Amino acid sequence: MEKEVFDKSDRNIFDGTKKSLQTLKGYFEYVENAVEQPYSNGFIEAVNNKIKLIKRTAYGYRSFCNLRNRVLIVNNLIKLK
Repeated sequence: MEKEVFDKSDRNIFDGTKKSLQTLKGYFEYVENAVEQPYSNGFIEAVNNKIKLIKRTAYGYRSFCNLRNRVLIVNNLIKLK
């Protein structure tokens, strides 16, 4: 896909859509790479989201060790006996 496709259709478009197209043009190379590459950081983002959720629902742990253990349990990295 080429950037020129966006340039041809800029005349009869709403302002909000024009702004979106300008943003897409600016990041076109990065979007193209994201579509072409077979990997992403989605897994790491999911782990970070789980950690933030644990911190939010716990209202603080007494020690970092307790927080660490909870994160490991939630991510199935250690098993409870």
